[in-house]
Amino acid sequence: MVVEKPKPKVAPKPQAKPKPAPAPKPKPKPEPKPKPKPKPKPKLSLTLTLTLTLTLTLTLTL
Repeated sequence: MVVEKPKPKVAPKPQAKPKPAPAPKPKPKPEPKPKPKPKPKPKLSLTLTLTLTLTLTLTLTL
């Protein structure tokens, strides 16, 4: 009969617990840029530009 030698008791190595993967941080959504509200242009500037362009075109054509 073969007598098995008693294996030397080895202290079980403390297994390093696998660290839980850090939860992926939600990417901050880029805030929608507020569309610049069209400023109500004073009617004076509009009429001025119109008259200026008209006069310019008239002077150029003449």
